[in-house]
Amino acid sequence: MHALTTRPGLFQAHVLASPSLWWDEGQPLKRLQAAWPQVLAVPGERLLVLSSGRNERAITTSVDAVADFLQRQPAAALQGRLRWQRVQYAQDDHGTTPQATWADGLRLAFDGWPFDMPERVTPADYTAYLAHRHRRAQRYGADVPPSLFESTHFALAHAEAGLTPQALQLVCELARRHAPTPCVQGALGRIGRAMAHSAQTRHDAQAARDAKVVQLLAAGRASASSAAGQATATDPAAPAGASTESDSFRAALARCPSPARTAPSAH
Repeated sequence: MHALTTRPGLFQAHVLASPSLWWDEGQPLKRLQAAWPQVLAVPGERLLVLSSGRNERAITTSVDAVADFLQRQPAAALQGRLRWQRVQYAQDDHGTTPQATWADGLRLAFDGWPFDMPERVTPADYTAYLAHRHRRAQRYGADVPPSLFESTHFALAHAEAGLTPQALQLVCELARRHAPTPCVQGALGRIGRAMAHSAQTRHDAQAARDAKVVQLLAAGRASASSAAGQATATDPAAPAGASTESDSFRAALARCPSPARTAPSAH
């Protein structure tokens, strides 16, 4: 509450778990009321979560007073500036309410973060994902690239549709971004087989060459992953996952297209 009232632009989310808002005869609420114009003047939306548990009479009363103040504000004034939620945990006390509040607060703060991946992914879903990623970057101020799971399924969707140049671009970005692990090796191998099958079915020589690059990447990652395991076995002090990219992997990566800008900047 102190951060919200003194530096309202510092954080995008404020989660108050069993807060002692009764302190000093309710000074936190008085300060919120005094700073209210400054809170609403900050560009962008802020989240405020207020909670209390059972047997917290003073805390519950003071939290309800803040909620009552917020409830009286015009909806138009809060739109795009502050969204808030009052949560009462009937089964939790002052010792356990914070844990419940932090979990729920994170879910509220990152509402809309994950992309709803369909069971059967198509190239059109990747276009929808990029739009979602752009909105997410604008909302949260940070752009997060696709996960290994997302990259794998988007690349497979393009490969199975015969869009091997796009599949190769996605695969190369995946290979650049992720450390050599059995999961990455398996993903590259699976995509490479799908691209090779698509090239053979369509009698597409360029697609066959693209598939070969992916197969070389998979082989190079396997070599690097094996080298990492051997290094860790011989040197227990080596960081987990530490490795040196194999020559074959670097050679395959050199045949990749230049990295594409797949999402606009968050700023």
